[in-house]
Amino acid sequence: MKKVLLVIDDGENIEMLVGRITEQYLPDLRVISAKNGTEGLAKARTEHPDMILLDVKLPDIEGYEVCRQLRADPQTKNMGILMLSGVAREPEDVVEGMDCGADDYIFKPFVVPDLVARLHKLMKRD
Repeated sequence: MKKVLLVIDDGENIEMLVGRITEQYLPDLRVISAKNGTEGLAKARTEHPDMILLDVKLPDIEGYEVCRQLRADPQTKNMGILMLSGVAREPEDVVEGMDCGADDYIFKPFVVPDLVARLHKLMKRD
């Protein structure tokens, strides 16, 4: 059975890009998406993804807060979370991401092998 990755990002092309990458390099991973934090929290609770690729800057709720809410909810607290940002690129941003419960943090634009390695690592965790 395929594992599920929920991409929470308001970028127009990120779901398609991640979908192509996972199709080629991680075929046992199915990608679903949400365009904002509210939708992402709802999908995490209803779709039960194995892992989440979470943008820091979302139009409604900051990704750090989405991460905190995911970790506080018994239904979603054990999902792997990889935070992603093109603007929050300072060391303190990474620390904040880890402090709110993220398993890892990656910058946009990302290098494909780096994203694949991080997602692969999350797929292997139990």
